[in-house]
Amino acid sequence: MWNFKTLAPIFGAAVLFASSVPLHAGTITYNDLPVTIPQNSPSLGFQANHTSEFGDLIQLAFGPAILTSGSILMNDKALASDWPTWGDPTSWSWPITLNLYNVDSSSGTPQPGSLISTTTQTFSIPWRPASAAGQDFLITFALPSVAVPGEFIYSVVYNTETYGPNPTNDPNGGPYISLNVAVNNTAPPQVGTRPNPDSAYLNANAPAYYFDGGAGGPSNVFRQDTGWTPYSLAGEFGAIPEPGTFGFLCCGTIVIGGVFARRRRR
Repeated sequence: MWNFKTLAPIFGAAVLFASSVPLHAGTITYNDLPVTIPQNSPSLGFQANHTSEFGDLIQLAFGPAILTSGSILMNDKALASDWPTWGDPTSWSWPITLNLYNVDSSSGTPQPGSLISTTTQTFSIPWRPASAAGQDFLITFALPSVAVPGEFIYSVVYNTETYGPNPTNDPNGGPYISLNVAVNNTAPPQVGTRPNPDSAYLNANAPAYYFDGGAGGPSNVFRQDTGWTPYSLAGEFGAIPEPGTFGFLCCGTIVIGGVFARRRRR
């Protein structure tokens, strides 16, 4: 027969389990950032590498989730002294886009499928110091509670002088020609996983700018590229559980609590 001594540990465990489920925007469901952000990481320059979009295929640590934030490690190689009409002595600003895609594996190779979400925000970008070859910095997108599957492809997009969805085509250029996306080559993801560690996703304008040399598909297409070991897009996502997951946990806790209360009354 149920009694206080048998129900109390169960109830306590249920409450503890439910309370341990991530419930706030700071919950990290994927993290492939370097443990310590360096001064200057290896990076992919969109202008230098004729690139319009760069991304990765990832698996979240806790399965499907509601994303509330996405962070990308960037790298700036522009000097303030080279662009005196841009920004101020500490930084300049530029719009950057974060795209989330479903995975389409119908060809046997996981490729970007339908677009789940796209978010464009303008970020303050620090100039690199003259004493360093580049300046790492983190940008964080505030996402409008985007529901995603446990596995998806994400990407970074921005415009440069001749690349991106809307190149500036400004012959004078701007510091954006020296704006890069940082890559992590220090360790596997701290949270979550990368199903294909040797791959990345790229949209470049010629076979020479894909690591696979064009073997994996056409140019000017956002597609899987191979040969990326040990490099990966350095990103992080914050999330809350899907409503169904939290609801299930709460219901379980309430049921156990109800049984406990009923037994206590008897």
